[in-house]
Amino acid sequence: MGVIHRLRWGTLVDQWLDQELDDDRAERVLSHLERCKDCRTAAEEYACIKRALARMEMP
Repeated sequence: MGVIHRLRWGTLVDQWLDQELDDDRAERVLSHLERCKDCRTAAEEYACIKRALARMEMP
């Protein structure tokens, strides 16, 4: 997977996980994740990180 591909889809996946995309763009990201194993893996990793951070208590 190329750098541009990672940057572009990484940003979109992050926005998708945060539910910041309109319905059309969210559907395009979901469709891409179904086809692209690398981005799907990255999305799963981002989701795990976001859940872990949400569980952390800030002092």
